[in-house]
Amino acid sequence: MTINSEISILEQNIASSYNTIKNKGGSLPEQLNTENLAGAIATLEDAGVTPGEYGALYYLVGVNGKTVLRGVQLNTIDDFNAMCTDGNQQSSITINGQSILKSTIVRYTFGSAELTSLPDNFCYYFSNMSQMSNMPDSITSIGSNFMRACQAFNQSIHFSNNLQTIGSYCLANNYKRSANTDLSNTKLTSLPDYFMAWCYNFNGKLTLPASLKSIGNRVLQSCNSFSQVLEIPESVESIGDFFLSWCHSYNVAITIPGGVRSIGDYFMNTCYAFNSEISLGDSIETIGDYFMSRCIVFNQALTMPASLKSIGTSFLNRCISLTYYPTFNCPNLTTIGDYFLNECAYLSGTGGRVDLTNTTVAEIGRGFLWGVY
Repeated sequence: MTINSEISILEQNIASSYNTIKNKGGSLPEQLNTENLAGAIATLEDAGVTPGEYGALYYLVGVNGKTVLRGVQLNTIDDFNAMCTDGNQQSSITINGQSILKSTIVRYTFGSAELTSLPDNFCYYFSNMSQMSNMPDSITSIGSNFMRACQAFNQSIHFSNNLQTIGSYCLANNYKRSANTDLSNTKLTSLPDYFMAWCYNFNGKLTLPASLKSIGNRVLQSCNSFSQVLEIPESVESIGDFFLSWCHSYNVAITIPGGVRSIGDYFMNTCYAFNSEISLGDSIETIGDYFMSRCIVFNQALTMPASLKSIGTSFLNRCISLTYYPTFNCPNLTTIGDYFLNECAYLSGTGGRVDLTNTTVAEIGRGFLWGVY
């Protein structure tokens, strides 16, 4: 069979699938193609399968040259746990003796079981999964890798109103995700490490709960398209490493609330587009290494809080457009790390200077103002 004939057969199958979905009342894009076929088929009601006690999975199969939707009931806790897989190391799952390729699964619907938790690796690497029903409010905890690498998933999720904990890597590596993520009705006190990291196309609204006390490491790291207002709740006390790092499009004013005492390493590192106001809360005591390093267009006045005690290595490193010296009225500031304002070359023409007279700095690292004077 030639390549042209294979393409012709594929086009015929897509056209047939389009008509099938339309006749059954599914939601259709203006033009169906290989990229949106799975999501369109997933909008069909139930493929003749209603959820069992633990829900139902829906998946695509080829039948007589056509792509059709099939479903399988999850009737036992073992069926439910079969959805927890070892990422891309496991290509299929087995339910009731039936092997199903993970890459063919497009939808999961919860059942009537009163679940209190979702285990680790739930729906991990179901790469074409595009839909999930509302999460039951009985769920109080979600394990690590929840829906990680579900690359086609672009649906707003109803998180349980009673949700208290989420494991690391929740929704990470969902490359096409752009839908809003609303956690405001949950009872979370901590946002986990790697939450939504590497969601390269994400530019939806992320809404955090008023109960939140800490933001973990690498939250929203490498969300290259993200540039929405992000309101950090007043309840937050600490921000972990790599917060908003490599968010190359981010250019929205950001306020660190008054309850935050520590900011981790690489805060907003390499936010190439960022040139908006940043307001630092009046309780911050420590700022980690590489704070806003390589924010190459950033040129805003920055006032450091009076509560500040220490600044890590490479503070504002290579912010090459900066023409404002930060203001320090920090009587408790004793330590400044290496490479402070390193290679901020435009500062040299401002006629200004770093004024540390209102601090108690006793230790300054090497490379202080290197490349400025």
